[in-house]
Amino acid sequence: MNFGGGATIPTAYDGMIVYNTGTGNTPSGGNNPTTSTAVTPGFYYFSNPGSTFNTNAGEWKPLGSEGSPKVHIKENTLTETNLVTVDAFMEKVISITGTADGVNTHMVLGTSVLPTNTVVNFRKAIICDSTGKQVLVATGSYDSATNKFVTGNGMMNFLLPAANDYKVELYFTSN
Repeated sequence: MNFGGGATIPTAYDGMIVYNTGTGNTPSGGNNPTTSTAVTPGFYYFSNPGSTFNTNAGEWKPLGSEGSPKVHIKENTLTETNLVTVDAFMEKVISITGTADGVNTHMVLGTSVLPTNTVVNFRKAIICDSTGKQVLVATGSYDSATNKFVTGNGMMNFLLPAANDYKVELYFTSN
C-alpha cells in the first residue's frame, strides 16, 4: 500500500482507521492483505502488528467488538456499545439526553436511564443541539452519583442555554 505519490509507510498502516461505504470483500494478494474480509458500511482498522514496510500479513477488522462492523448508538437507552479495550477496560458509549440549566456550567443526565455510579472513568461527552449540530466536547469532571458533568475541560467551561435538551454521546468505562 502507498499513498501520496508512492510514499512508503514504515508502520505498514498498522492501526489505520477507515470508514467503509461499500458492501463486499476486501481484496487479497499482491499489495493488499492476504486475508479477505467481508465488510459492510462502518468503521474498520488495519491490524498489522509487528510488520515493517509490509502489508501482506495484515487484515481489516471491524472497529468495536469482534464481528460487529458498525458502532450503533441508541438514543436514551442503557444499551452500551463497546468501542475499545485498553488494559482489560472496555470503553463504552451511550447516547442520552442531557439538560442544561443556564446557570451552572454543567450538564445533567439524570438517573432514570443511566443508574448512579455506572460511570467509573469518564473520558468525554460530545454534546449536540436538537438539530444534531455539535456544540462542544466536554472532558472535565464527572459526578457519577448524580450523573452531572462539567461542560468544558475543567479550565475553560461553557454555560449552555437553559430549557434546551441536548443529545450527549457519553464515553466511559464502568469497571
